[in-house]
Amino acid sequence: MSDFLYFYLFPLLIISLIYFSKFKKITPGFYILLVLIVSGLGSFFLLGFWIDHYPKLTGSPFLYLIAVLLLMIIPVYNFDKKVEGLKTISQVSKINHYAVKFFIVISIIPFIENFYHLLTGSVFNAANVVDIYESKQDTNIVDWLDPVSRKLNTILQLFFIYIVHLFFYCLKQRRTRDAMLLSVAILNNFTMAMNTSSRAFMMGQVFIFIYVFIVYRSFLSRKILELSKKIFFAFLLVFTIFFSYITISRFENTVKSDISVFQYVSLYAGEGVINFNNELWYTKSNTNGDTNFSLFKKVIGLKTFENLLERRDYWETRTKIRTHIFYTGFGDVFFDLGPIGCFVFFLVLSLMLRKFLKKQRLSFEDVFLFSFCAYFLIYGVTCNPFKTYWGNVVLVTNFLLYFILNSIPYEKKR
Repeated sequence: MSDFLYFYLFPLLIISLIYFSKFKKITPGFYILLVLIVSGLGSFFLLGFWIDHYPKLTGSPFLYLIAVLLLMIIPVYNFDKKVEGLKTISQVSKINHYAVKFFIVISIIPFIENFYHLLTGSVFNAANVVDIYESKQDTNIVDWLDPVSRKLNTILQLFFIYIVHLFFYCLKQRRTRDAMLLSVAILNNFTMAMNTSSRAFMMGQVFIFIYVFIVYRSFLSRKILELSKKIFFAFLLVFTIFFSYITISRFENTVKSDISVFQYVSLYAGEGVINFNNELWYTKSNTNGDTNFSLFKKVIGLKTFENLLERRDYWETRTKIRTHIFYTGFGDVFFDLGPIGCFVFFLVLSLMLRKFLKKQRLSFEDVFLFSFCAYFLIYGVTCNPFKTYWGNVVLVTNFLLYFILNSIPYEKKR
């Protein structure tokens, strides 16, 4: 293993220990750091297996990632302090209660069709898992859904973070029946991920579910908290089974036999920071916003790529590095803006978030919006979850939703 990795692991562990000492429990921010530590362990094992594959590792790129991480951990810490001081999450827009009913209704048909396809489709044939996944890289069409269900399914995917917040808010309000019915919308997205053999979307569902659970944990009654834990462990069990199945199926059909499953999982969990150090750090070219900001470029009339594979092929020939591997979320922004531009981008974002958190108290809508920052950091051990054209659409649409919710009169405190 390269000793240079300690330039990343030791500061990360120190930050995590200091962070935990401030709260003495698992907070949303400490959960983010735990995910980063697990990913770092994946990097540790990865280099133990394949150190010869990464000859250009040095300490500077790891220290750069730690510096950018520190910029973003500051507002996360401020958020944790803010949540810690709350007795409840109040000021909920009236539209949220109608949204619960809306998502319950529109999730029924897509869930039935997705679940039926899961039981009768080819995903349980291990040899087909890779073909199913690769076929969805070229198109987002889900041909087992009828046209109406596709549109409803798209809405559910677009607002999946919002739906998880609504689920836990219903539990907080002891509206257990609404929460159970709303769980169909969450299960639909998870079933969709299984049908497309997408480990990334499955991970995203679990990441945000755990994060929002930790945020709301202290606001739940003891009875509801116990129910939430049961739901969580059942959800985690199903995730573990399917994630393992898809991982092993892909491993058996795409990876050389001299590599173990453990090595393959270590690669998936820990390659981001290693690839950033070994390849991306040395590139002399940037992708000029095509990696993370394609929607925004299109809006202002600049040429860009809506298709992921086209963008990858175009820039791989020009940057001379691989574009189909993980470079972390920070690395994706680095790919667009370079080292100085990336640092300035996250410095400005950190300052904006800190100003946002100076509010006297946080509403449901504020907690919902901040979760996009948390999701970026958690998912960012692999890549930026919002970097594709679709990811830009998700981000912009949910920001618009936040402003709409804040324009609707608040309900009285419950």
